[in-house]
Amino acid sequence: FEFEKNLERALAVIEEAAQAGARLIVLPEAALSGYIYKDLEQFLPFMDTVPGKGTKAIESVCAKHNAYVAIGIAEVEPSTGLTFNTGALIGPKGYIGKYRKVGLNPSDILWFTPGNTGHPVFETELGNITMAICYDDTYWEPGRIPAVKGADIMAYICSSDRVLTELGAEAKADHSTIAAVEQFSAWNGLAMVAADRNNAESNPTTGI
Repeated sequence: FEFEKNLERALAVIEEAAQAGARLIVLPEAALSGYIYKDLEQFLPFMDTVPGKGTKAIESVCAKHNAYVAIGIAEVEPSTGLTFNTGALIGPKGYIGKYRKVGLNPSDILWFTPGNTGHPVFETELGNITMAICYDDTYWEPGRIPAVKGADIMAYICSSDRVLTELGAEAKADHSTIAAVEQFSAWNGLAMVAADRNNAESNPTTGI
């Protein structure tokens, strides 16, 4: 129920991370609206368009620090009235693009429509960036399709009690760098995980 306060806090976190040298900053799922609500009627007043008020405010910080931000936004599409669980990517030159969550969980289906953007990959100076949101990790497509398209980095936007380090043996396989955030787990806040096994010795895992 505190969109304005959440936006203010998000901007402060982005500013802090960017000042510390972060180039790609990942914020949680539905970061500006909060999550979970009783029903769509209760949720709707705290949704935003994408691009919209949230992305516009973030643009200035990205421009100031030459940084990129991936953030979860509860999106309402004005032309249709449809609502989506969306990831927005913003860079130094402004809004870049969005991904709408495909892998909806049992709560999501109360408020959101399955995503219709496919699995886009955005070319940036940091590499080719794709986005996945929380329960997307239950399915193969959000990882495999962007990989085929040449994605270098997955911005994993999340609001979950599951953590990537619990994946076990399968986590040892080669994969793209993952920039991830968890809202409820012990990873509370921002985390950047460099996990390219081929470059493990020359590029050790770093934390932000």
